[in-house]
Amino acid sequence: MSEKDSFLRPNASSDVFRVLDKSVKFDQEGIDSIGNAKYGRDWPSVYLLYGKEEAYVGETQNAYNRMKQHSENPKRTENLENILLFTSPSFNKSAILDLENELITYMLADEKFTLQNNNRGQSRYHDYYQRLKYNEDCFNQVWNVLRKMKLANRHLYELQNEDIFKYSPFKQLTSEQYDLIDDLLKDIESSIVDGKRRTVMIEGGAGTGKTLVAVYLINLLTNFRDNNIDATDVDPDDYDEFGNARLIKLLQETKPKIRIALVEPVQSFRESLRRNVFSKIKELRGVEIISPYQATNGSYDILIVDEAHRLRVRSGAGASEYMAYDKACARLGFDKTATQLDWLDKVTSKTLILLYDPNQKVKRADIPHQVFEAFKTEKRESTSLKEYTLWSQLRVKGGNDYMEFVKALLGPYPRQYVVRDYDFKIYDHLTDMFVAIKEKNREMNGLCRVVAGKDFDWFKDKEPSDFTIEGKGYLWNKKAADSTFIHDDSNLDRIGCIDTAIGFDLNYCGVILGPDIAYDKANGKIVIRKEHLKDPSAASKDEKTVQDNIRNAYYVLLTRGIYGTYVYAMDEALRDYIRSLIKHS
Repeated sequence: MSEKDSFLRPNASSDVFRVLDKSVKFDQEGIDSIGNAKYGRDWPSVYLLYGKEEAYVGETQNAYNRMKQHSENPKRTENLENILLFTSPSFNKSAILDLENELITYMLADEKFTLQNNNRGQSRYHDYYQRLKYNEDCFNQVWNVLRKMKLANRHLYELQNEDIFKYSPFKQLTSEQYDLIDDLLKDIESSIVDGKRRTVMIEGGAGTGKTLVAVYLINLLTNFRDNNIDATDVDPDDYDEFGNARLIKLLQETKPKIRIALVEPVQSFRESLRRNVFSKIKELRGVEIISPYQATNGSYDILIVDEAHRLRVRSGAGASEYMAYDKACARLGFDKTATQLDWLDKVTSKTLILLYDPNQKVKRADIPHQVFEAFKTEKRESTSLKEYTLWSQLRVKGGNDYMEFVKALLGPYPRQYVVRDYDFKIYDHLTDMFVAIKEKNREMNGLCRVVAGKDFDWFKDKEPSDFTIEGKGYLWNKKAADSTFIHDDSNLDRIGCIDTAIGFDLNYCGVILGPDIAYDKANGKIVIRKEHLKDPSAASKDEKTVQDNIRNAYYVLLTRGIYGTYVYAMDEALRDYIRSLIKHS
Protein backbone atom coordinates (compact mmCIF):
# COMPACT_ATOMS: atom_id res chain seq x y z
CA MET A 1 0.00 0.00 0.00
CA SER A 2 1.48 3.32 -1.04
CA GLU A 3 2.11 6.18 1.33
CA LYS A 4 -0.61 8.14 -0.47
CA ASP A 5 -3.40 5.74 0.55
CA SER A 6 -1.89 4.24 3.70
CA PHE A 7 -4.54 5.96 5.84
CA LEU A 8 -7.08 3.51 4.40
CA ARG A 9 -7.05 0.13 6.09
CA PRO A 10 -8.52 -3.04 4.57
CA ASN A 11 -11.50 -4.38 6.47
CA ALA A 12 -11.57 -7.78 4.78
CA SER A 13 -9.43 -10.26 2.94
CA SER A 14 -7.83 -9.55 -0.42
CA ASP A 15 -11.15 -10.31 -2.10
CA VAL A 16 -12.09 -7.75 -4.75
CA PHE A 17 -15.10 -6.72 -2.66
CA ARG A 18 -13.00 -5.62 0.30
CA VAL A 19 -14.10 -2.33 1.87
CA LEU A 20 -11.59 0.27 3.04
CA ASP A 21 -12.50 2.68 5.81
CA LYS A 22 -11.05 5.75 7.46
CA SER A 23 -12.24 8.03 10.25
CA VAL A 24 -10.93 11.60 10.43
CA LYS A 25 -12.03 14.83 12.02
CA PHE A 26 -14.56 16.89 10.11
CA ASP A 27 -12.19 19.85 9.82
CA GLN A 28 -9.82 21.22 7.20
CA GLU A 29 -7.00 18.89 8.17
CA GLY A 30 -9.25 15.85 7.93
CA ILE A 31 -10.69 16.97 4.59
CA ASP A 32 -7.20 17.57 3.20
CA SER A 33 -6.11 14.08 4.26
CA ILE A 34 -8.99 12.69 2.22
CA GLY A 35 -8.00 14.85 -0.74
CA ASN A 36 -4.46 13.50 -0.63
CA ALA A 37 -5.55 9.86 -0.64
CA LYS A 38 -5.69 7.51 -3.60
CA TYR A 39 -9.47 7.09 -3.37
CA GLY A 40 -10.19 10.59 -2.05
CA ARG A 41 -10.90 12.16 -5.43
CA ASP A 42 -12.62 10.91 -8.57
CA TRP A 43 -13.65 7.61 -7.03
CA PRO A 44 -17.06 6.46 -5.76
CA SER A 45 -17.40 6.42 -1.96
CA VAL A 46 -20.00 6.22 0.79
CA TYR A 47 -19.50 8.29 3.92
CA LEU A 48 -20.87 9.05 7.35
CA LEU A 49 -20.63 12.44 9.05
CA TYR A 50 -21.35 12.05 12.74
CA GLY A 51 -21.30 13.76 16.10
CA LYS A 52 -22.55 12.77 19.52
CA GLU A 53 -26.25 12.47 18.63
CA GLU A 54 -26.66 13.30 14.96
CA ALA A 55 -25.32 11.83 11.71
CA TYR A 56 -25.56 12.28 7.98
CA VAL A 57 -25.15 9.55 5.34
CA GLY A 58 -24.07 10.28 1.79
CA GLU A 59 -22.45 9.01 -1.39
CA THR A 60 -20.21 10.82 -3.81
CA GLN A 61 -17.91 10.45 -6.80
CA ASN A 62 -15.43 12.88 -5.23
CA ALA A 63 -15.12 12.67 -1.43
CA TYR A 64 -12.76 15.64 -1.13
CA ASN A 65 -15.04 18.05 -3.02
CA ARG A 66 -18.14 16.75 -1.23
CA MET A 67 -16.56 17.25 2.20
CA LYS A 68 -15.61 20.80 1.23
CA GLN A 69 -19.22 21.43 0.24
CA HIS A 70 -20.49 20.04 3.56
CA SER A 71 -17.99 22.18 5.50
CA GLU A 72 -19.68 25.29 4.10
CA ASN A 73 -23.12 24.18 5.35
CA PRO A 74 -23.92 25.26 8.95
CA LYS A 75 -26.44 22.39 9.25
CA ARG A 76 -23.56 19.95 8.95
CA THR A 77 -20.78 21.71 10.87
CA GLU A 78 -22.85 22.58 13.93
CA ASN A 79 -23.39 19.06 15.28
CA LEU A 80 -21.19 16.78 13.16
CA GLU A 81 -17.55 16.32 14.15
CA ASN A 82 -16.15 13.29 12.29
CA ILE A 83 -15.96 11.78 8.82
CA LEU A 84 -16.07 8.02 8.27
CA LEU A 85 -15.28 7.22 4.65
CA PHE A 86 -15.96 3.87 2.99
CA THR A 87 -14.56 3.02 -0.41
CA SER A 88 -13.43 0.00 -2.38
CA PRO A 89 -11.54 -0.81 -5.58
CA SER A 90 -14.78 -2.47 -6.75
CA PHE A 91 -17.15 0.45 -6.08
CA ASN A 92 -19.22 1.95 -8.89
CA LYS A 93 -22.06 4.49 -8.99
CA SER A 94 -24.81 1.87 -8.76
CA ALA A 95 -23.15 0.16 -5.80
CA ILE A 96 -22.65 3.33 -3.74
CA LEU A 97 -26.23 4.51 -4.35
CA ASP A 98 -27.41 1.14 -3.09
CA LEU A 99 -25.09 1.14 -0.07
CA GLU A 100 -26.07 4.70 0.83
CA ASN A 101 -29.74 3.77 0.84
CA GLU A 102 -29.15 0.64 2.90
CA LEU A 103 -27.10 2.60 5.41
CA ILE A 104 -29.80 5.27 5.80
CA THR A 105 -32.52 2.65 6.21
CA TYR A 106 -30.67 0.55 8.80
CA MET A 107 -29.29 3.52 10.77
CA LEU A 108 -32.77 5.00 10.99
CA ALA A 109 -34.03 1.72 12.46
CA ASP A 110 -31.00 1.39 14.76
CA GLU A 111 -31.73 4.78 16.42
CA LYS A 112 -28.16 5.29 17.59
CA PHE A 113 -28.23 8.66 15.80
CA THR A 114 -30.82 11.13 14.64
CA LEU A 115 -30.19 11.37 10.91
CA GLN A 116 -29.97 14.77 9.27
CA ASN A 117 -30.83 13.22 5.90
CA ASN A 118 -33.86 14.69 4.21
CA ASN A 119 -33.06 13.37 0.75
CA ARG A 120 -34.37 9.96 -0.17
CA GLY A 121 -31.13 8.29 -1.10
CA GLN A 122 -31.44 6.05 -4.16
CA SER A 123 -35.21 5.99 -4.56
CA ARG A 124 -35.66 3.42 -7.29
CA TYR A 125 -34.57 -0.20 -6.92
CA HIS A 126 -32.40 -1.16 -9.85
CA ASP A 127 -30.39 -4.26 -10.57
CA TYR A 128 -26.75 -4.26 -11.59
CA TYR A 129 -23.88 -6.69 -11.99
CA GLN A 130 -23.27 -8.69 -8.78
CA ARG A 131 -25.73 -6.60 -6.79
CA LEU A 132 -26.28 -9.37 -4.21
CA LYS A 133 -22.53 -9.63 -3.67
CA TYR A 134 -22.29 -5.90 -3.00
CA ASN A 135 -25.28 -5.99 -0.67
CA GLU A 136 -24.08 -8.95 1.35
CA ASP A 137 -20.31 -8.60 1.38
CA CYS A 138 -19.81 -4.85 1.24
CA PHE A 139 -22.69 -3.77 3.41
CA ASN A 140 -21.97 -6.38 6.07
CA GLN A 141 -18.40 -5.10 6.23
CA VAL A 142 -19.62 -1.51 6.54
CA TRP A 143 -22.06 -2.41 9.32
CA ASN A 144 -19.42 -4.41 11.20
CA VAL A 145 -17.17 -1.33 11.19
CA LEU A 146 -20.00 0.78 12.60
CA ARG A 147 -20.68 -1.70 15.40
CA LYS A 148 -16.97 -2.05 16.22
CA MET A 149 -16.69 1.74 16.45
CA LYS A 150 -19.89 1.82 18.54
CA LEU A 151 -21.63 3.86 15.86
CA ALA A 152 -24.41 1.26 15.60
CA ASN A 153 -26.15 -0.65 18.36
CA ARG A 154 -27.89 -3.66 16.89
CA HIS A 155 -27.41 -6.55 14.48
CA LEU A 156 -28.87 -6.29 10.99
CA TYR A 157 -31.23 -9.22 11.53
CA GLU A 158 -32.74 -7.47 14.55
CA LEU A 159 -33.40 -4.27 12.64
CA GLN A 160 -35.17 -6.06 9.79
CA ASN A 161 -38.06 -6.82 12.15
CA GLU A 162 -38.77 -3.17 12.95
CA ASP A 163 -41.69 -1.28 11.39
CA ILE A 164 -39.39 1.70 10.87
CA PHE A 165 -37.24 -0.54 8.67
CA LYS A 166 -40.15 -1.97 6.67
CA TYR A 167 -42.04 1.28 6.15
CA SER A 168 -39.14 3.72 6.08
CA PRO A 169 -39.73 6.54 3.58
CA PHE A 170 -36.02 6.21 2.74
CA LYS A 171 -36.54 2.64 1.54
CA GLN A 172 -35.89 1.86 -2.10
CA LEU A 173 -38.97 1.51 -4.26
CA THR A 174 -39.46 -1.03 -7.01
CA SER A 175 -39.72 0.40 -10.51
CA GLU A 176 -43.46 -0.20 -10.31
CA GLN A 177 -43.77 1.76 -7.05
CA TYR A 178 -41.40 4.50 -8.22
CA ASP A 179 -43.38 5.05 -11.41
CA LEU A 180 -46.59 5.12 -9.38
CA ILE A 181 -45.19 7.79 -7.06
CA ASP A 182 -44.10 9.82 -10.09
CA ASP A 183 -47.62 9.59 -11.56
CA LEU A 184 -49.22 10.53 -8.23
CA LEU A 185 -47.03 13.62 -7.93
CA LYS A 186 -48.16 14.67 -11.41
CA ASP A 187 -51.81 14.09 -10.46
CA ILE A 188 -51.40 16.19 -7.32
CA GLU A 189 -49.62 18.95 -9.20
CA SER A 190 -52.40 19.06 -11.80
CA SER A 191 -55.12 19.26 -9.13
CA ILE A 192 -53.39 22.28 -7.57
CA VAL A 193 -52.76 24.02 -10.90
CA ASP A 194 -56.13 23.57 -12.58
CA GLY A 195 -58.25 23.48 -9.42
CA LYS A 196 -59.96 20.30 -10.59
CA ARG A 197 -60.44 17.82 -7.80
CA ARG A 198 -59.05 14.32 -8.41
CA THR A 199 -59.78 10.92 -6.95
CA VAL A 200 -57.08 8.26 -7.29
CA MET A 201 -57.79 4.55 -6.77
CA ILE A 202 -54.77 2.26 -6.31
CA GLU A 203 -55.65 -1.41 -6.18
CA GLY A 204 -53.07 -3.87 -4.89
CA GLY A 205 -53.17 -7.28 -3.27
CA ALA A 206 -51.67 -8.22 0.07
CA GLY A 207 -47.93 -7.60 0.16
CA THR A 208 -47.70 -5.31 -2.87
CA GLY A 209 -46.40 -2.41 -0.78
CA LYS A 210 -49.47 -0.19 -0.46
CA THR A 211 -48.52 1.07 3.01
CA LEU A 212 -44.94 1.79 1.97
CA VAL A 213 -46.25 3.84 -0.97
CA ALA A 214 -48.55 5.76 1.39
CA VAL A 215 -45.80 6.54 3.93
CA TYR A 216 -43.27 7.37 1.22
CA LEU A 217 -45.68 9.74 -0.54
CA ILE A 218 -46.78 11.62 2.57
CA ASN A 219 -43.17 12.03 3.69
CA LEU A 220 -42.22 13.37 0.26
CA LEU A 221 -45.14 15.79 0.08
CA THR A 222 -44.69 17.18 3.58
CA ASN A 223 -40.94 17.60 3.05
CA PHE A 224 -41.62 19.43 -0.22
CA ARG A 225 -44.23 21.63 1.44
CA ASP A 226 -42.22 22.41 4.57
CA ASN A 227 -38.96 23.05 2.69
CA ASN A 228 -37.22 20.15 4.40
CA ILE A 229 -35.39 19.19 1.21
CA ASP A 230 -32.65 21.40 -0.16
CA ALA A 231 -29.88 21.10 -2.71
CA THR A 232 -27.17 20.64 -0.07
CA ASP A 233 -28.67 17.23 0.67
CA VAL A 234 -27.85 16.01 -2.82
CA ASP A 235 -24.50 15.44 -4.47
CA PRO A 236 -24.09 17.83 -7.44
CA ASP A 237 -24.07 14.81 -9.76
CA ASP A 238 -27.60 13.89 -8.62
CA TYR A 239 -29.66 17.04 -9.04
CA ASP A 240 -32.27 15.11 -11.01
CA GLU A 241 -33.76 14.36 -7.56
CA PHE A 242 -35.31 17.82 -7.83
CA GLY A 243 -37.25 17.21 -11.03
CA ASN A 244 -40.43 18.14 -9.15
CA ALA A 245 -39.42 21.79 -8.75
CA ARG A 246 -42.81 23.09 -9.91
CA LEU A 247 -44.74 20.94 -7.42
CA ILE A 248 -42.35 21.92 -4.62
CA LYS A 249 -42.97 25.60 -5.40
CA LEU A 250 -46.74 25.09 -5.50
CA LEU A 251 -46.79 23.23 -2.18
CA GLN A 252 -44.67 25.91 -0.52
CA GLU A 253 -46.41 28.97 -1.94
CA THR A 254 -50.08 27.93 -1.89
CA LYS A 255 -51.95 29.86 0.82
CA PRO A 256 -53.31 28.81 3.18
CA LYS A 257 -50.78 26.05 3.74
CA ILE A 258 -51.61 22.78 1.96
CA ARG A 259 -53.07 20.37 4.52
CA ILE A 260 -52.08 16.73 4.08
CA ALA A 261 -52.95 13.67 6.18
CA LEU A 262 -52.70 9.89 6.14
CA VAL A 263 -55.93 8.08 7.05
CA GLU A 264 -55.44 4.59 8.52
CA PRO A 265 -58.82 2.93 9.32
CA VAL A 266 -57.33 -0.06 11.21
CA GLN A 267 -56.81 1.11 14.79
CA SER A 268 -54.07 -1.35 15.77
CA PHE A 269 -52.06 -0.64 12.63
CA ARG A 270 -52.59 3.12 12.94
CA GLU A 271 -51.25 3.10 16.50
CA SER A 272 -48.28 0.98 15.45
CA LEU A 273 -47.39 3.28 12.54
CA ARG A 274 -47.66 6.35 14.75
CA ARG A 275 -45.53 4.82 17.51
CA ASN A 276 -42.99 2.86 15.47
CA VAL A 277 -42.57 4.94 12.30
CA PHE A 278 -43.90 8.50 12.43
CA SER A 279 -42.56 9.29 15.89
CA LYS A 280 -39.05 8.16 14.88
CA ILE A 281 -38.64 10.41 11.83
CA LYS A 282 -38.17 14.06 12.67
CA GLU A 283 -40.03 15.37 9.63
CA LEU A 284 -42.99 13.01 10.18
CA ARG A 285 -43.59 13.69 13.86
CA GLY A 286 -46.00 16.52 13.13
CA VAL A 287 -47.75 14.78 10.22
CA GLU A 288 -51.37 13.84 10.81
CA ILE A 289 -52.08 10.10 10.83
CA ILE A 290 -55.76 9.89 11.65
CA SER A 291 -58.89 7.78 11.75
CA PRO A 292 -61.86 8.40 9.41
CA TYR A 293 -63.72 9.88 12.39
CA GLN A 294 -60.96 12.38 13.06
CA ALA A 295 -60.97 13.38 9.39
CA THR A 296 -64.53 14.68 9.73
CA ASN A 297 -63.37 17.39 12.16
CA GLY A 298 -61.57 19.37 9.46
CA SER A 299 -60.91 19.82 5.77
CA TYR A 300 -57.91 18.60 3.80
CA ASP A 301 -56.29 19.39 0.48
CA ILE A 302 -54.73 15.93 0.12
CA LEU A 303 -55.84 12.75 1.89
CA ILE A 304 -53.98 9.47 1.46
CA VAL A 305 -56.10 6.55 2.66
CA ASP A 306 -54.35 3.26 3.43
CA GLU A 307 -56.38 0.05 3.81
CA ALA A 308 -59.36 1.82 2.22
CA HIS A 309 -61.21 -1.53 2.07
CA ARG A 310 -61.56 -1.21 5.85
CA LEU A 311 -63.60 2.00 5.67
CA ARG A 312 -66.97 1.39 7.24
CA VAL A 313 -70.73 1.66 6.80
CA ARG A 314 -73.10 2.32 9.69
CA SER A 315 -75.19 -0.81 9.24
CA GLY A 316 -72.32 -3.06 10.26
CA ALA A 317 -71.00 -0.95 13.12
CA GLY A 318 -71.50 -2.04 16.70
CA ALA A 319 -74.20 -0.37 18.81
CA SER A 320 -71.54 1.47 20.81
CA GLU A 321 -70.34 3.10 17.59
CA TYR A 322 -73.69 4.36 16.31
CA MET A 323 -73.64 7.66 18.21
CA ALA A 324 -70.15 8.60 17.02
CA TYR A 325 -71.03 7.55 13.48
CA ASP A 326 -74.21 9.62 13.44
CA LYS A 327 -72.41 12.68 14.81
CA ALA A 328 -69.76 12.40 12.10
CA CYS A 329 -72.47 12.20 9.43
CA ALA A 330 -74.25 15.22 10.91
CA ARG A 331 -71.03 17.27 10.99
CA LEU A 332 -70.77 16.86 7.23
CA GLY A 333 -74.44 17.26 6.42
CA PHE A 334 -75.07 13.59 5.61
CA ASP A 335 -77.85 11.31 6.74
CA LYS A 336 -77.06 8.02 8.46
CA THR A 337 -76.76 6.08 5.19
CA ALA A 338 -73.47 7.82 4.30
CA THR A 339 -70.29 5.74 4.29
CA GLN A 340 -66.87 6.69 5.59
CA LEU A 341 -65.84 6.87 1.93
CA ASP A 342 -68.46 9.62 1.54
CA TRP A 343 -66.95 11.43 4.53
CA LEU A 344 -63.42 11.43 3.13
CA ASP A 345 -64.64 12.43 -0.31
CA LYS A 346 -66.45 15.40 1.24
CA VAL A 347 -63.54 16.72 3.34
CA THR A 348 -60.92 16.52 0.54
CA SER A 349 -60.60 19.55 -1.72
CA LYS A 350 -57.81 18.59 -4.14
CA THR A 351 -56.67 14.96 -4.23
CA LEU A 352 -58.13 11.89 -2.52
CA ILE A 353 -55.87 8.83 -2.84
CA LEU A 354 -57.35 5.43 -1.91
CA LEU A 355 -55.18 2.30 -1.55
CA TYR A 356 -57.49 -0.65 -1.76
CA ASP A 357 -57.66 -4.48 -1.88
CA PRO A 358 -61.16 -5.93 -2.38
CA ASN A 359 -59.95 -9.32 -1.08
CA GLN A 360 -59.29 -7.87 2.39
CA LYS A 361 -62.85 -6.90 3.26
CA VAL A 362 -63.41 -9.02 6.38
CA LYS A 363 -66.12 -7.31 8.44
CA ARG A 364 -69.82 -6.70 7.98
CA ALA A 365 -69.07 -3.02 8.57
CA ASP A 366 -66.45 -2.83 5.80
CA ILE A 367 -67.74 -1.00 2.75
CA PRO A 368 -69.15 -3.51 0.24
CA HIS A 369 -67.21 -3.96 -2.98
CA GLN A 370 -70.19 -2.81 -5.04
CA VAL A 371 -70.18 0.53 -3.20
CA PHE A 372 -66.57 1.09 -4.25
CA GLU A 373 -67.45 0.13 -7.81
CA ALA A 374 -70.36 2.59 -7.86
CA PHE A 375 -68.07 5.28 -6.41
CA LYS A 376 -65.50 4.62 -9.15
CA THR A 377 -68.18 4.76 -11.85
CA GLU A 378 -69.41 8.11 -10.55
CA LYS A 379 -65.89 9.57 -10.50
CA ARG A 380 -65.07 8.06 -13.89
CA GLU A 381 -68.11 9.71 -15.45
CA SER A 382 -67.03 13.07 -14.05
CA THR A 383 -63.53 12.47 -15.57
CA SER A 384 -61.91 13.06 -12.18
CA LEU A 385 -60.80 9.46 -11.53
CA LYS A 386 -57.30 8.05 -12.03
CA GLU A 387 -56.78 4.30 -11.54
CA TYR A 388 -53.55 2.40 -10.91
CA THR A 389 -52.65 -1.17 -9.94
CA LEU A 390 -49.76 -2.60 -7.93
CA TRP A 391 -49.03 -6.12 -9.14
CA SER A 392 -45.68 -7.24 -7.75
CA GLN A 393 -45.66 -9.33 -4.57
CA LEU A 394 -43.05 -8.00 -2.15
CA ARG A 395 -43.90 -9.45 1.26
CA VAL A 396 -44.23 -13.18 0.81
CA LYS A 397 -41.06 -14.89 -0.41
CA GLY A 398 -43.26 -17.42 -2.17
CA GLY A 399 -44.12 -14.60 -4.57
CA ASN A 400 -47.12 -14.39 -6.84
CA ASP A 401 -47.22 -18.21 -7.18
CA TYR A 402 -48.03 -18.57 -3.50
CA MET A 403 -50.52 -15.68 -3.53
CA GLU A 404 -52.38 -17.19 -6.47
CA PHE A 405 -52.40 -20.57 -4.71
CA VAL A 406 -54.06 -19.01 -1.62
CA LYS A 407 -56.66 -17.20 -3.73
CA ALA A 408 -57.42 -20.37 -5.67
CA LEU A 409 -57.55 -22.50 -2.52
CA LEU A 410 -60.23 -20.24 -1.06
CA GLY A 411 -62.03 -19.92 -4.38
CA PRO A 412 -63.86 -22.33 -6.65
CA TYR A 413 -60.87 -23.53 -8.68
CA PRO A 414 -57.98 -24.74 -6.47
CA ARG A 415 -54.55 -25.22 -7.99
CA GLN A 416 -51.36 -26.99 -7.02
CA TYR A 417 -48.51 -25.17 -5.32
CA VAL A 418 -44.90 -26.18 -5.88
CA VAL A 419 -42.88 -25.34 -2.75
CA ARG A 420 -39.49 -23.89 -3.63
CA ASP A 421 -38.20 -20.93 -1.66
CA TYR A 422 -41.09 -20.67 0.80
CA ASP A 423 -41.67 -22.67 3.98
CA PHE A 424 -45.25 -23.95 3.77
CA LYS A 425 -46.31 -26.81 6.05
CA ILE A 426 -49.48 -28.54 7.21
CA TYR A 427 -49.72 -29.76 10.83
CA ASP A 428 -51.94 -32.48 12.26
CA HIS A 429 -51.86 -31.01 15.78
CA LEU A 430 -52.02 -27.41 16.90
CA THR A 431 -49.59 -28.01 19.77
CA ASP A 432 -46.95 -29.10 17.26
CA MET A 433 -47.53 -25.98 15.16
CA PHE A 434 -47.21 -23.78 18.25
CA VAL A 435 -43.87 -25.42 19.10
CA ALA A 436 -42.64 -24.81 15.55
CA ILE A 437 -43.75 -21.14 15.56
CA LYS A 438 -42.05 -20.55 18.91
CA GLU A 439 -38.83 -22.06 17.56
CA LYS A 440 -39.03 -19.84 14.49
CA ASN A 441 -39.67 -16.85 16.74
CA ARG A 442 -36.39 -17.61 18.51
CA GLU A 443 -34.50 -18.11 15.24
CA MET A 444 -35.93 -15.01 13.58
CA ASN A 445 -35.65 -12.78 16.65
CA GLY A 446 -39.42 -12.26 16.80
CA LEU A 447 -42.42 -11.60 14.56
CA CYS A 448 -43.67 -15.19 14.52
CA ARG A 449 -47.25 -15.72 15.74
CA VAL A 450 -50.24 -18.04 15.59
CA VAL A 451 -53.48 -16.47 14.33
CA ALA A 452 -57.03 -17.67 13.77
CA GLY A 453 -60.25 -16.76 12.02
CA LYS A 454 -63.66 -15.77 13.30
CA ASP A 455 -65.02 -19.06 14.52
CA PHE A 456 -64.10 -19.23 18.21
CA ASP A 457 -65.69 -17.62 21.26
CA TRP A 458 -65.01 -13.93 20.88
CA PHE A 459 -63.06 -12.33 23.75
CA LYS A 460 -64.66 -13.63 26.92
CA ASP A 461 -61.92 -11.71 28.74
CA LYS A 462 -61.60 -14.29 31.46
CA GLU A 463 -59.13 -16.99 32.42
CA PRO A 464 -58.25 -19.76 31.94
CA SER A 465 -59.13 -19.56 28.23
CA ASP A 466 -61.31 -18.01 25.56
CA PHE A 467 -61.72 -21.28 23.65
CA THR A 468 -60.46 -24.86 23.47
CA ILE A 469 -58.85 -26.82 20.63
CA GLU A 470 -57.81 -30.48 20.96
CA GLY A 471 -58.59 -30.30 24.68
CA LYS A 472 -56.23 -27.37 25.32
CA GLY A 473 -57.39 -23.87 26.24
CA TYR A 474 -56.17 -20.74 24.41
CA LEU A 475 -56.50 -16.99 24.88
CA TRP A 476 -56.99 -14.37 22.21
CA ASN A 477 -54.67 -11.37 22.04
CA LYS A 478 -55.27 -9.04 24.96
CA LYS A 479 -57.87 -6.84 23.28
CA ALA A 480 -59.65 -6.81 19.94
CA ALA A 481 -57.43 -4.11 18.38
CA ASP A 482 -54.12 -4.90 20.09
CA SER A 483 -51.32 -2.89 18.46
CA THR A 484 -48.66 -4.63 20.59
CA PHE A 485 -49.55 -8.25 19.82
CA ILE A 486 -47.17 -8.60 16.87
CA HIS A 487 -44.13 -7.04 18.54
CA ASP A 488 -44.48 -8.11 22.19
CA ASP A 489 -43.20 -11.66 22.78
CA SER A 490 -45.22 -11.94 25.96
CA ASN A 491 -48.09 -12.67 23.53
CA LEU A 492 -46.37 -15.73 22.08
CA ASP A 493 -48.75 -18.19 23.75
CA ARG A 494 -51.82 -16.24 22.64
CA ILE A 495 -53.68 -16.49 19.34
CA GLY A 496 -54.05 -13.36 17.25
CA CYS A 497 -57.33 -12.31 15.67
CA ILE A 498 -57.88 -10.66 12.29
CA ASP A 499 -57.83 -7.16 13.82
CA THR A 500 -54.27 -7.61 15.09
CA ALA A 501 -52.98 -9.28 11.92
CA ILE A 502 -54.32 -7.15 9.08
CA GLY A 503 -51.74 -4.68 7.80
CA PHE A 504 -48.84 -6.31 9.64
CA ASP A 505 -45.95 -8.44 8.38
CA LEU A 506 -44.81 -11.58 10.21
CA ASN A 507 -41.68 -13.60 9.62
CA TYR A 508 -43.64 -16.84 10.12
CA CYS A 509 -47.38 -17.10 10.54
CA GLY A 510 -49.17 -20.10 11.97
CA VAL A 511 -52.79 -20.12 10.75
CA ILE A 512 -55.62 -22.05 12.37
CA LEU A 513 -58.32 -23.01 9.86
CA GLY A 514 -61.27 -23.37 12.20
CA PRO A 515 -64.61 -25.15 11.99
CA ASP A 516 -66.00 -22.51 9.61
CA ILE A 517 -63.98 -23.96 6.74
CA ALA A 518 -63.94 -27.63 5.74
CA TYR A 519 -63.57 -30.01 2.81
CA ASP A 520 -66.67 -31.68 1.38
CA LYS A 521 -65.41 -35.05 0.08
CA ALA A 522 -68.72 -35.92 -1.55
CA ASN A 523 -68.69 -32.85 -3.75
CA GLY A 524 -64.90 -32.47 -3.93
CA LYS A 525 -64.71 -28.85 -2.80
CA ILE A 526 -63.96 -26.57 0.13
CA VAL A 527 -67.06 -25.31 1.91
CA ILE A 528 -67.70 -22.40 4.27
CA ARG A 529 -69.88 -23.22 7.28
CA LYS A 530 -71.18 -19.87 8.46
CA GLU A 531 -73.05 -21.46 11.39
CA HIS A 532 -69.67 -21.69 13.15
CA LEU A 533 -69.00 -17.95 12.84
CA LYS A 534 -68.60 -16.42 16.32
CA ASP A 535 -67.51 -12.87 15.44
CA PRO A 536 -70.69 -10.75 15.29
CA SER A 537 -68.87 -8.02 13.35
CA ALA A 538 -68.49 -10.42 10.39
CA ALA A 539 -72.07 -11.71 10.43
CA SER A 540 -74.69 -10.64 7.89
CA LYS A 541 -78.13 -11.61 6.69
CA ASP A 542 -76.68 -11.90 3.22
CA GLU A 543 -75.23 -15.39 2.64
CA LYS A 544 -72.64 -14.29 0.08
CA THR A 545 -71.37 -11.47 2.30
CA VAL A 546 -70.72 -13.87 5.18
CA GLN A 547 -69.02 -16.36 2.87
CA ASP A 548 -66.82 -13.62 1.39
CA ASN A 549 -65.91 -12.21 4.82
CA ILE A 550 -64.76 -15.62 6.06
CA ARG A 551 -62.78 -16.39 2.89
CA ASN A 552 -61.18 -12.93 2.91
CA ALA A 553 -60.21 -13.27 6.57
CA TYR A 554 -58.30 -16.48 5.77
CA TYR A 555 -56.76 -14.80 2.72
CA VAL A 556 -55.42 -12.06 5.01
CA LEU A 557 -54.08 -14.54 7.58
CA LEU A 558 -52.48 -16.85 5.00
CA THR A 559 -50.60 -13.93 3.41
CA ARG A 560 -48.92 -12.46 6.52
CA GLY A 561 -45.83 -14.70 6.66
CA ILE A 562 -42.73 -13.38 4.88
CA TYR A 563 -40.63 -16.55 5.05
CA GLY A 564 -43.23 -19.18 5.81
CA THR A 565 -46.81 -20.11 6.63
CA TYR A 566 -47.74 -23.06 8.83
CA VAL A 567 -51.31 -24.34 8.76
CA TYR A 568 -53.40 -26.38 11.17
CA ALA A 569 -56.87 -27.25 9.88
CA MET A 570 -59.36 -28.54 12.44
CA ASP A 571 -61.11 -30.49 9.69
CA GLU A 572 -58.97 -33.56 8.95
CA ALA A 573 -60.33 -33.88 5.41
CA LEU A 574 -59.26 -30.30 4.72
CA ARG A 575 -55.74 -31.03 6.00
CA ASP A 576 -55.46 -33.99 3.67
CA TYR A 577 -56.88 -32.04 0.75
CA ILE A 578 -54.41 -29.16 1.12
CA ARG A 579 -51.56 -31.66 1.39
CA SER A 580 -52.68 -33.18 -1.90
CA LEU A 581 -52.20 -29.79 -3.59
CA ILE A 582 -48.63 -29.32 -2.32
CA LYS A 583 -45.67 -30.47 -4.36
CA HIS A 584 -42.02 -30.08 -3.43
CA SER A 585 -39.48 -29.19 -6.11
